[in-house]
Amino acid sequence: MKNLLVIFFILTMIVPAASQRRTDLPFKVDGKWWYNLDGEKFGPFFWVSDLAKNKDKWLFISENKDDSNKSTYRAHTNAGNKDGYGPYDYINYRIAGFSPGGRFFYFMAFKGDDQTSDQKYYFVINGKEYGPFTNVTRKVEFFCDDEIWTFKAVRDGKFRGRWHMGGKTRLYVMGKEYDILTRPAGFWVESVKKVSDNRYEIKISVDVGSRQTFKKIYYEKP
Repeated sequence: MKNLLVIFFILTMIVPAASQRRTDLPFKVDGKWWYNLDGEKFGPFFWVSDLAKNKDKWLFISENKDDSNKSTYRAHTNAGNKDGYGPYDYINYRIAGFSPGGRFFYFMAFKGDDQTSDQKYYFVINGKEYGPFTNVTRKVEFFCDDEIWTFKAVRDGKFRGRWHMGGKTRLYVMGKEYDILTRPAGFWVESVKKVSDNRYEIKISVDVGSRQTFKKIYYEKP
């Protein structure tokens, strides 16, 4: 009787764990990676990132290699193109995913040879590509319950040695470019407030040495 109780206890632990096992993890077949998502198989790939998820939406990055061992990358999502956006020379899988409410998906990509003057940065948000840039901030920010997105980027950096340096950092709000600075300084978006149905007030904090000043700009939805 005691042995039967032990077996029963073990089964009660195993069965729920098996039933809760994730089915959206990548798996390997003959050395290649695959995903099985929404009843569809995606692959084969040389490498895949972890899955970014927001409710029933998913996104992952894939890498494949050609006969010369050159890598190309794509971003796959059921919120847009399942077959993948790209190809790109690299996609930073750490800067890829969804806005908090799931309205937007995004990723940061590169085109051109690594560490040469040809390399350019791009943000792709809801399938639309923004760029080329010579440098970008490492994040997209979202405000007003997923109504507004922003990022910072440089278009005119100069290539020196191995990297693009300098240039003016500009703010991009829903794709519209804003020239914030009149002289070198750091800045960031402090807050975004909706002031009417299609108009938003964006408060910018500008750090000039030991002084911090504020500037307001306005964005209007088309």
